[in-house]
Amino acid sequence: MTKYTVSIENYDGKIRPFVGKYLIPDGWRGQGSKIVDSSEYDKTYFGFDVLRLPSGHYENVSSAVRVRVTSRLVTVVDGFSKVRCEIEWLKDGEDSEFSHGWLFID
Repeated sequence: MTKYTVSIENYDGKIRPFVGKYLIPDGWRGQGSKIVDSSEYDKTYFGFDVLRLPSGHYENVSSAVRVRVTSRLVTVVDGFSKVRCEIEWLKDGEDSEFSHGWLFID
């Protein structure tokens, strides 16, 4: 296994979460999901663009999330680049919950 880190500056600020990127929240035991687009209803309801993260366990079940890159280093393991991120789990009429995870950028 090859593992090393690279400064995030080498990516020219191009690291952003978007549809199709793979996200593994902490505690999901290595099983994450690809980020999918939200509906127009989500965008209207929350008042800003949100992403959706499928549960990985049930079909057609996903959570509205906002993802923010928090790492200053890119970790490369066996050719796959990933960064640490903060995940905001958006709730319906309740306060958001926050967790962390890995966002794959390749």
